[in-house]
Amino acid sequence: MAQVRPTSRLASPPVLRRTRHVRDPSAATRGARRRWRDSGGGIEAYDGAIRYVDAGDNLQVGAQIATVEARHAAYLNLITRQSPFPSAFDAGKKPSEIVAAVLATGFITKCEQPVLDLFAKFKTNGA
Repeated sequence: MAQVRPTSRLASPPVLRRTRHVRDPSAATRGARRRWRDSGGGIEAYDGAIRYVDAGDNLQVGAQIATVEARHAAYLNLITRQSPFPSAFDAGKKPSEIVAAVLATGFITKCEQPVLDLFAKFKTNGA
């Protein structure tokens, strides 16, 4: 089965190319980052950011990704013997809160200026 990339549905190509500036973390750090992301970090990120999307196709893709993140979190909770559905609803977090949580993992060490500008815009707008 072919993988569908959400960006292939956009009217124009993404503005930024994907580049990584990451440390080579220990297995413990990678595990902590994965647990944060898969235990709800991804859900909180998409639920928090979706309110800023008002275009049809992008809104649809964001909603689809949020449901995938929810399934990942439920499965991870199940295999670690936690409740797959710890609450009825997931609270969204502001993009600035997600950025702070991701940077706190120590995995990402640097962002390109356009990304930093976007984060600053979120912070200025209370996002």
